[in-house]
Amino acid sequence: MSTEVVPYSDSLGLSKNVSKGLIVKVKITNMGNSSINFDLSKSPLKIYEVLSEDIKIGYTKLYEPQIFTELAQIGSKEKNTPLDAFVSLISSERTLSYFTVLPANKMYYIVFKTEAGDLSNHEDSIDKLTSGKKDSLKCDSDTKCKWFASKFIFVE
Repeated sequence: MSTEVVPYSDSLGLSKNVSKGLIVKVKITNMGNSSINFDLSKSPLKIYEVLSEDIKIGYTKLYEPQIFTELAQIGSKEKNTPLDAFVSLISSERTLSYFTVLPANKMYYIVFKTEAGDLSNHEDSIDKLTSGKKDSLKCDSDTKCKWFASKFIFVE
């Protein structure tokens, strides 16, 4: 996961607060020998505006940017078309790019978490990822494999 803060305020001029644009890129690499289905319909990227005191931490606001396959023109009756799922092909790499506008001078915790589709038929991939220790990664009908990455960032 990588981030880039860009000089950007809300373009409609609705906010009088200082804000910045945040681009979050999540790179997914499939090094296995089977394709993997990803569910993006449940807002897999969450950005928490955090407050902390000593080792206690919590959030004050939650942002859930989406990825769109098509954007609607501002002012039209059309709606943006979100990307709800995708397939990571064998030996492929894909970067998912998110954008949102956030208040400046705050700390944020960014989490990308999604479930991979049914991997019960992917024994070879699981063996490769776990060096043959199948007990260290089980994806059966009762549990699902979750892909997770997180990062703290201060937006000045």
